Amino acid sequence: MRMTSHPLSFRKRLMKRNHFPKIDALVDTMTHPLGTARLVIGASTLRRADAAGVTLDQMRKTFDDLERHSDAALRGFLDISRGLMDGTIRISNNALGDAEDDDPLLA
Repeated sequence: MRMTSHPLSFRKRLMKRNHFPKIDALVDTMTHPLGTARLVIGASTLRRADAAGVTLDQMRKTFDDLERHSDAALRGFLDISRGLMDGTIRISNNALGDAEDDDPLLA
């Protein structure tokens, strides 16, 4: 199958009609696959480290990219990513004025 246009131009056409958050998420994943993978891998790695009792300072020493982030920022990322992954946090599309989300896969 040959794509005749870039996914972002498809997104722009859809956005003219209405706002589709699930399509936004799909387009973001398709246009930034390495970023999506890094997000999931990073969250999983930090979650395992946290569960193993690794302190935030130890995480900073192990992962240089974390050095510029405060304890509050790291703890917030860990808490939010954990909640999103295990389903205790669900970000509703309704908050942005979108239609009720009735997708059974997201329930």
